[in-house]
Amino acid sequence: MKLAIVFIAMVALAAMSAPVDDVPDPVAVLGGRAIPRSAVEKRLIRELGGESRSARPAEFDLQVRGIVEEYCFKALLDEDLSNAGIVANEKTAIDYVESKKADPETKSKLRSLTGDKEFQYKAAVHMLLDHLYPGALDVGEMEISDYYNYNRSMFRIPENTSVGIIAARVDEPRAREKMEDALAQLRQKVDFARIAEEMSHDGMPDPGPEELGEIRKLAKSLRPGERTDIVTCGPWLLILKLENVQKAGYVPLDQVRGTVMESVTALKEKNCLERHLKRRIEEVGLEMCRK
Repeated sequence: MKLAIVFIAMVALAAMSAPVDDVPDPVAVLGGRAIPRSAVEKRLIRELGGESRSARPAEFDLQVRGIVEEYCFKALLDEDLSNAGIVANEKTAIDYVESKKADPETKSKLRSLTGDKEFQYKAAVHMLLDHLYPGALDVGEMEISDYYNYNRSMFRIPENTSVGIIAARVDEPRAREKMEDALAQLRQKVDFARIAEEMSHDGMPDPGPEELGEIRKLAKSLRPGERTDIVTCGPWLLILKLENVQKAGYVPLDQVRGTVMESVTALKEKNCLERHLKRRIEEVGLEMCRK
């Protein structure tokens, strides 16, 4: 069941739906209202770039059903919103945002969307589900914790090694002499970053796979704060200093609580909406008509 709640180009279909007896070739019947096959197929042909049913009949018919279901979902939701007195507008979107239990950053992002028509409709649908199924969309601490633990890979922090580099090309005039001078300054406790800035003013281009592998190997042999002597790495003379190693780990839950809550809420909305639309379709009846 396709459940993306977006503003879709269904105005023509909605306007053209009519009592069954008034439509000679309906593609489907929803609660006694017929949906003209021609309107659905015209839209689909446009989406397929002019390709008609004869080219791929099975796929064409499947996509026809998808369009019909989109129309049915939208029509039923519009009817439910009207019956509940909920209007998809900026005020509803603002009320929806302000009612959310979210961190300031998340709320700020949501507030910036309240003028968007698609967001306004999403907010209205949320308010409708909350009205019809009180408490169904509430998110508890256990649900937040369970989602975070089950999806921990989403919040993984990879190991990060920070390495300072003083570099000179092997074929550069007086390269070895310059590097020996840099090494002498380091032994005199001159700041590594200062020498690196002075000596490596042209910078070192992105290393190739072999050079990168050698640099990583050298870095692993050091402790934070330690450095190498002069080493040759491809076309470069290098002095490396291991600045810092950030071990792999996970972003703490407290730092991503807002993101997790939004994800759990979206999942609960999807499941609740799916159940609601399934019930509504069963109530009014949807019949696909054979061609």
